[in-house]
Amino acid sequence: MNESAIFGDIVAALRSGNPVEAERLSRDVLAQAPAHIDALLALAMSLHAQRRSDDAIAAFRHLTQVQPGEAMHWNNYATILHETGRGDEAEAAWRKAMDLDPRDPEPRIQVGLRLLGRKDYLAARDMLLDAFELDREAPRARVHDHVLQLLPAGGARNAVDCALWD
Repeated sequence: MNESAIFGDIVAALRSGNPVEAERLSRDVLAQAPAHIDALLALAMSLHAQRRSDDAIAAFRHLTQVQPGEAMHWNNYATILHETGRGDEAEAAWRKAMDLDPRDPEPRIQVGLRLLGRKDYLAARDMLLDAFELDREAPRARVHDHVLQLLPAGGARNAVDCALWD
């Protein structure tokens, strides 16, 4: 199997907006090598691109089981869970990703936003400031840091609360 050519084709299919072809190619690889991580990831991504949420959730969950120490898989799993309205499960997956890769600001941003949604402003502030400290140049961390400056220490101003978090 010429992996480089196959994955070039899978990436090309995803980039050209043909997730069905990417799925087919991924499944072809998996038929020969069922635990092939790159093919499993490509399959999950192609299912997600097709908006086959239940299948994508299962595929991303499988990746967290095959490589439980890989933060990227937990981040991806959390994202699809969040997109499908399974916020508590998503937050647990993002927290797992934080534990596995303490230098990645993205799961902290996501958990911080969930905390804001629950109006737990102090915990949200701390989480988002931690994300900002990890990568001061990350645009999302900078935006959320600036927004946090608008919030008083004890809670949110009503206008900010209504405009940004509800």
